[in-house]
Amino acid sequence: MRHSDHTNFFATLLLGISTFAVVFSYMVSVQFLQLPEPAQVLSLTSSSRTLISYFAIGAPYADDRKGLVYVYPADRIDNEPIATLSNPIPQNIFFGSTVAVGDYNADGYDDVAVGSSRGLSSTPLVHVFSGKDFSLLYSLADTFDVVSVFSLHDVNHDGVDDFAVSSRDPASVSSISNASFVSLYSGTGELLGTAFPSSFGFYDSGFGISVAAGDLDHDGALELFIGAPYERNALGVAVGSVYAYRLSSDGLLSLPRFPLYGDSEGELFGTAVAFGNLLTPHEGVLLVGSPRFGVRSSREPGFVSAYALFYNRMARVARYYGVRSGDHYGQGIAVVDDMNLDGDDDFIVSAPYHDSTRIHASNAGAVYLLSLSESNGNSHELGFWEGEYSEKYFGSSLAVLGNVGRRNFSAVGIGSPFLNNGVVAVLGYNRFLGAPSLLYSLSSPQLVSSDERFGASLSGQLP
Repeated sequence: MRHSDHTNFFATLLLGISTFAVVFSYMVSVQFLQLPEPAQVLSLTSSSRTLISYFAIGAPYADDRKGLVYVYPADRIDNEPIATLSNPIPQNIFFGSTVAVGDYNADGYDDVAVGSSRGLSSTPLVHVFSGKDFSLLYSLADTFDVVSVFSLHDVNHDGVDDFAVSSRDPASVSSISNASFVSLYSGTGELLGTAFPSSFGFYDSGFGISVAAGDLDHDGALELFIGAPYERNALGVAVGSVYAYRLSSDGLLSLPRFPLYGDSEGELFGTAVAFGNLLTPHEGVLLVGSPRFGVRSSREPGFVSAYALFYNRMARVARYYGVRSGDHYGQGIAVVDDMNLDGDDDFIVSAPYHDSTRIHASNAGAVYLLSLSESNGNSHELGFWEGEYSEKYFGSSLAVLGNVGRRNFSAVGIGSPFLNNGVVAVLGYNRFLGAPSLLYSLSSPQLVSSDERFGASLSGQLP
């Protein structure tokens, strides 16, 4: 997709953008993990039972890299956290590198699952906290270095929400460094199943760097979509891939289905994945990011591919390209509500290396709000947020936070972990103006300036 409508769009958007230009001047850097890593993007679905909803913000470098997690209410606008979660095992580091929420004990409160990206061997790296009193419910003892935690609806029908954990085993059971896998847990902490890539035991494919879920074939069972951006094809070329695993009623994972591969070497196909009902009549669409497309040439804007299931085969229905060389468009993707009221969900895409010609800032970063339908005219683009400062990589951390403040649309959180202690902007969509708007911004509660990286990870909910 060529973003040809920027000029007309900016004329409409100027008023809304200027309101929060100062806030966005901070925005944001890539996660603290060494590139290339995906943006922390989690569109989380919690049970309809949940009465008290939260979203969580990770600060993995806080407290001398032990990490902290701040919990905020999702039903009202509040600049202060209602709880601060500390690392239960201080010997491990980067607590809060990934966060998820869900009602894991069926008490009507969102609970918080927190991962540490690095730790001592044989020590738990995933911890689940109660949303009622924020005490530690349990820790998972059989996890390795955690890449991401992703929350799911009740997969095995035991009455509680579930979650998936993607891990990287530095020692690897196959004696190969950095082998990776994804484990599915009940909210009670019971291990339901584990998915391994086809390349397991040969090299690290990055399997589990991105995770999404949805009912692709309308059979009533979820598919778990797992990205492996370093996966090699049959010719041994590292093009990246996405696996789809069907989740049975008891939570077990099938063999991978509907395999997808990238087109060119080094494009990192599968760095980000998201799923939503983006086509009328509510057809499920899988979105896959390739942020390094064209890495061997001078043009590498990145792109996002959209796939739907036709006659039991995955078919690409659309492709969206970044604007300029080096944008890393598709580093992060998340599905949001129907913003333009065309009957289908919409989605956001981050391009953290986007260069702003408006303010002449390199790597300022940008986030795009898009629709797969054509009802909004000649362009799929509904909105555009741009960073304000050079080398801040705005858009490298984002999440759908849910109906914050009880508005009738999902709010989007975009983190800036390298601005001071860190900043998260919470954005909405003004349907009257047809433009994004700033709801409020959050900054680290810590008064002492430090490299806390508040906003390096975000979690949220779909309504």
